[in-house]
Amino acid sequence: VEAGHEVVVHVDRGPLLLGATDEELARFLGAHFPEVGARFVLDRDFGPSDAAIATSWTTASAVAHAPSARSRLYFVQDFEPAFTAADAQYGLVEQTYRFGFTGLCNTRGVADAYRTYGNEAIEFTPAVDRTVFAPVERDDTGPVRIVFYGRPANPRNGFGLGVRALAEVKRRYGERVEIVSVGAAFAEGAYGLEQVLTNKGVLPNLEAVADEYAHSDIGLVFMFTKHPSYQPLEYMASGCATVTNLNEANDWLFRDRGNALLVAPTVSSVADAIGRLIDDPALRTSIRKAGLGTVADFDWPTELDLIVEGMLEHRGGAT
Repeated sequence: VEAGHEVVVHVDRGPLLLGATDEELARFLGAHFPEVGARFVLDRDFGPSDAAIATSWTTASAVAHAPSARSRLYFVQDFEPAFTAADAQYGLVEQTYRFGFTGLCNTRGVADAYRTYGNEAIEFTPAVDRTVFAPVERDDTGPVRIVFYGRPANPRNGFGLGVRALAEVKRRYGERVEIVSVGAAFAEGAYGLEQVLTNKGVLPNLEAVADEYAHSDIGLVFMFTKHPSYQPLEYMASGCATVTNLNEANDWLFRDRGNALLVAPTVSSVADAIGRLIDDPALRTSIRKAGLGTVADFDWPTELDLIVEGMLEHRGGAT
């Protein structure tokens, strides 16, 4: 943002915003994003602007009704219709993809899906801050440590599949493995997992997440939408051998027995893949090294430059 420009944030008052004035929220944004170098203004009515950007499907309608925007863009973080069952909300979210906005799409697979609605799309590849996520020297004489991205409330992350597969791994390997779950608060006893894993819930900061991953040998994560999730990349950067589900939307990024093991969504397939990594340290090392090479190819400054270039190209367009 050029010096002296304003960033206007359209606000729909919800429970999280009650009790704070617009001025307080603007100061909050300015304090947390000083690198923007612009003044934040909160408004409920879009005035004249170079670009109006929807940051989720819930704000797309507001952007559609921004009368004086020279361009309208849509930050498409994932194929969000699939966040819900195939019901009316699915249709409502999908309808926003028919507004004709240029998409700022988080990965190639998401961009390809968004283009099927007749839209232009600017795609970028997620990167990892490798000053935070990095391997550490470890003592490999203890149990093989497995970290699982376990979120019961998010169907796209396949929690039920994961814990059943991990229970099978624990049955087969016993004390040879240590299993932890991160990403959401839940009681192990509520799922019969007391003897299977330890849940560490939502970790307090990125440094804690990076430390957890760097001290694990194998990282398990599922994503059944068009996005690969950030966890596989963070696993790779931390030196974990990654196991994730087959997903054709992400085959541009993941290579089976290359930088990850890709599994069918069955308990036996997942447990067998993890078992191969436990039994074959050389395979584990090979996948770790390939994963580190994968994340070395991506960095945020390069990806953000691509986004800015794309936005400037569409600055005068109708969408």
